[in-house]
Amino acid sequence: MDKSFTDAGNPLLAPGPSQLDLGTVDSPQGKIGIATIRTASTTLTVVLNGPELDKWAELFGQLAKEVKGTGLVTATVAETMHLSKG
Repeated sequence: MDKSFTDAGNPLLAPGPSQLDLGTVDSPQGKIGIATIRTASTTLTVVLNGPELDKWAELFGQLAKEVKGTGLVTATVAETMHLSKG
């Protein structure tokens, strides 16, 4: 399994509570999407346009298919993810 996207030596990358908030903002260029991910160690906010949102949705869909049926990951996502629309 390729784990190049993780830092195995970082103890902050252990499973834990997280929150995902999603919303939209009107900008001079039109409506844009905002995704904020909060964990115990960091907060990350990403501004995405339509095509970027489509790509992220595709990637999350692929990830969900890969982990589907692995109770630990499914339960963690279901119990800790908070979705809101702005």
